[in-house]
Amino acid sequence: CGVVTCTFTVTVLDVTAPVITCPANVTISNTPGLCSGIATFAAPVVTDNCTQPVSNTSVTWSQTGQRGAFFDITNTGAQPIVVTSINPQMFSPTPLTDVFSVYFTTTATTYLGNQTTAGAWTLNSTASVNVPGNATATAGVSVPLSSPLTLAPGQSKGVYVVGTQSFGGGPVAYLSTSGTPAYTGPQSFQNGSLRFSGGVGSSGLFTGIFGTGAPGNIRLFYGSVSYSPVATQTAGLPSGSAFPVGTTTNTFTATDPSGNTASCSFTVTVNDTQAPTITCPSNITITTPVGSCTAVVTYAIPTGADNCPGVTVARTAGPASGSAFPIGVTTVTYQATDAAGNISVPCSFTVTVLDGQLPTITTQPANRTVCAGTTAT
Repeated sequence: CGVVTCTFTVTVLDVTAPVITCPANVTISNTPGLCSGIATFAAPVVTDNCTQPVSNTSVTWSQTGQRGAFFDITNTGAQPIVVTSINPQMFSPTPLTDVFSVYFTTTATTYLGNQTTAGAWTLNSTASVNVPGNATATAGVSVPLSSPLTLAPGQSKGVYVVGTQSFGGGPVAYLSTSGTPAYTGPQSFQNGSLRFSGGVGSSGLFTGIFGTGAPGNIRLFYGSVSYSPVATQTAGLPSGSAFPVGTTTNTFTATDPSGNTASCSFTVTVNDTQAPTITCPSNITITTPVGSCTAVVTYAIPTGADNCPGVTVARTAGPASGSAFPIGVTTVTYQATDAAGNISVPCSFTVTVLDGQLPTITTQPANRTVCAGTTAT
């Protein structure tokens, strides 16, 4: 009677927001002489229940003598991502410690044509990793990037991964003196050595470069990358900026491939710990006017200076300017206080009032005449 078919779709929507974790609050002191401080902090950590498509093809080979592998990575999603590590997986019958170096193309979007151009590559990470020995299984290790690589939607980068031990004893013949990839020896693809497993697509973006060394312990290599959604700063200042004295709130927002967002915030507090300074006028000497035992003295109010606005000065000892100062030496002391409550070292000056009027004799005794031997008053 024939076959009748029908079709319907099942659409699974990702409605779970990513998880974003901000660094802890930061508290620092001001930079001496400035009303700010340089604050650095780690980027927020973002995880999500779904990952965004990234194009990189895993490759397996079984011939030692190769010093490393070239491949490309492409962000094929609609949101930026941050590549955080390159993850080799290898087979080794015995445990060993290997040192991996990870390079990215500086400006090129592919490794193709750049394999022997040292200036095309920038070293991102060199990390020592422990490879556990296992005669029957591959060991997965992670090489964290020194500077996480941000890829915009559609952006590609060429990657070069090299090990100093697992790939034929070292990359000496395959690196320039500056440590960047510069192949000098003949290389050839071994027929049947490449077989694509896993990964996205099968276009051969991850390609092994082979030498002529004899087989050894490390016989398998798989390449993959770890990445997460980008956290975009929506408030505050970037790490390494000069933050003003006070508290600044930094806010970051992460968006996953489905458009779900999550935000987190933390504060950067810059404390003004620098005391103000104060400058007093010079010592003052003045003479009293005729008929007075005091002198009115007017002096310049001491000036305060500070790294931040808002410094005030206060008299802590002695009369105010414009007061009548007594004859003698009087000490006047001032202190400065800034907006953060820091108090300066006090400064002092003296006011010396001289009595400038000679005394007068207003009444003299009358002359007296007395006989010898008697007293006179």
